[in-house]
Amino acid sequence: MPFNAETIGESLQPFEWEVTPRRVLAFKAALAPEDAAALDDTTKCGHAALPMMIVSPEWQVILSSLTDSRFGLSAQERIQGVHASQDTRFHRRVEAGDQLRIRGRLVTARQSRAGAVVSVQLETELAESRAKVAEWIYTMIYRGVSVLGHGSPAAPLESYEFSSSADNAHNEIHLPAAFCHVYTECQKSGIPFTPRRR
Repeated sequence: MPFNAETIGESLQPFEWEVTPRRVLAFKAALAPEDAAALDDTTKCGHAALPMMIVSPEWQVILSSLTDSRFGLSAQERIQGVHASQDTRFHRRVEAGDQLRIRGRLVTARQSRAGAVVSVQLETELAESRAKVAEWIYTMIYRGVSVLGHGSPAAPLESYEFSSSADNAHNEIHLPAAFCHVYTECQKSGIPFTPRRR
């Protein structure tokens, strides 16, 4: 089934998520297991989340949009999606005890040779004060999927540009062989994986 471009500008299902100490530490344990100071929950450092932890609740909004019948994707087409790009701007740090609210909307859907190129824009804020935490532009390519219709163009996407000093920055990060598995399979929703007993 084609992706329904008539849905451009429509909102995604919002999601609320509590930043618990356990979730903060579980996410850190996957990314920086040797950082003893960051994993000490008796200190202020131990309650500060890694910035990219907000991906955990934001991903729930993305997942809910994939199953939304408005967009027209079949179950098979949904698993043909490839994460093409992600552009995030952080506004404040996240700490244990924060209650986050994530809202999103579909901003672009266009045809490419590879398939349907779809972008959503997400905003994460503190649920009570509505203080902005982060903005996120996420793009997927649904390989082999066509786009139906043109829809109404949403507001143009703003490019989150680096400062000139950051353009030439280079960091090399060495990852263990099992890192990708631990990150994707053991940190879903920021909750540590617990094997079932048989």
